[in-house]
Amino acid sequence: MLGSKKTSSLSGGTTLIANETAVVGDILFFGNLDIECLVQGNVIAQPGK
Repeated sequence: MLGSKKTSSLSGGTTLIANETAVVGDILFFGNLDIECLVQGNVIAQPGK
């Protein structure tokens, strides 16, 4: 469409890592993350995305 801007963006939702799950290693993410499990590693949030 004329005059419209097409922008790329993330959905803005929240990612859930549910209980009864184990993560071994680092997690790098953009946006919202809800962790309800054991994480053996680093959880790193990247701002501005």
